[in-house]
Amino acid sequence: MAVLAFLCLGLVPPTSASQPRSNYALTILLNNSQSPAIGLTLQLDPLTGNGSYAYWAETMTVNVSLGSQLAWGPDGDPGGYRVVTQHNVSGTAYFNLTAYIASDVRENLTNNPGDPVFATFTAVVTYTDNQGANPRTLVRTVSFALNYTPPPPPPVVSVLAAAALGVGGAGAIGLGVYIVRRARLDELYLMHDSGMLIRHWSRTNGTSHDSDIMSGMLIVLQEFVRDTWKSHQDEDAPLDQLRFGDQRVILARGTHTVLAAVVEGRYLNGLPKKLQRTVQEFEHSNAERLVNWNGNVDVFPSVDRIAERFLHGQAHGSA
Repeated sequence: MAVLAFLCLGLVPPTSASQPRSNYALTILLNNSQSPAIGLTLQLDPLTGNGSYAYWAETMTVNVSLGSQLAWGPDGDPGGYRVVTQHNVSGTAYFNLTAYIASDVRENLTNNPGDPVFATFTAVVTYTDNQGANPRTLVRTVSFALNYTPPPPPPVVSVLAAAALGVGGAGAIGLGVYIVRRARLDELYLMHDSGMLIRHWSRTNGTSHDSDIMSGMLIVLQEFVRDTWKSHQDEDAPLDQLRFGDQRVILARGTHTVLAAVVEGRYLNGLPKKLQRTVQEFEHSNAERLVNWNGNVDVFPSVDRIAERFLHGQAHGSA
C-alpha cells in the first residue's frame, strides 16, 4: 500500500523586523507508491515577506545523504549523497529526488517479509539572503519504515509443456517468429590491416550475380578498414557495423586483422563477442606472421577452422 509521509519541520525566526530577508520552513514528503523507488520531495515555504525582492534567496542548496538502507539507483551502492542548487528563489521552492531501497535490503525483505526494516536519510538545506550572504541552515534526519513487495517471478513454460497443455500452436508460432528474426550468418571475410583479404568464406557457392555483389562488398570493406584503422587502436573500441540493404556487416578488430561477418536478421545472440574472441585467438596463433604479412595465405594453414566455427561445415572458401 502506498504511503505518503508528510513532515513539517522547524522554522528559523527572523532576526529583526528592520532587516527583511528570506526565511523558510522545510517540509519533506515521502512517496513509496513505486517501491523500490522512493520519491523525496523537499518543499521550502517562505514565512515572511510578500514576494518582494527583499525576501528572495539568491542561493538555496539541498544536500541529501542516504543511510545504508537506500541507494541513488536501482542497483547502486548503498549510501551516498546528492546536492541540488536553485538560484534567485522567490516564493515556495521544490526539490524532487528519487532514492531506491538498496539491493541487499530488497533481498532481505523478500526472504523475511515479516521483519520491519527502517531507512534513514539526512537533509541539509542552506539558503542565503537576496545578496548571496548571511546563510541559514536547516538540518533534518528522517527515519521511516520501508514498504516493499517483491515482483512475482516470470512464468516458465517450455515448448513441450505448451504443447501438452493444448497451446502448442501458439508456442510454435512465437518460436517461429524468433527463428525468422534470428541473425543468419552468410559470409565471412578475414582481412589484414593493410586491407588485403586473407580469406573469404560463404555459406553457399552462390551465383555469378552473387559473386559480383560480394566483390563490391569486399571493396567497400577494404576501403573502410584502411580509412578507419588508425582510430581503432584502442582494444576497448566498440565493434563496427555497416549496412547493405537488409544485411548487416559486423566487424571485430584485432591488432592486425578484421573479421567481418555478413548477417541477415535481427537477433545477434552473442555473435559479436564470438567474432572478437575468434580474432584474438587467430592473432595469438599467428602473431609473428601477421606483423609483416606479404599476402601469402599459405602461411596460415589452419585458417579454415574459423569457418568451421561459424558456418558448421557449409563454408566455401576463397583467398
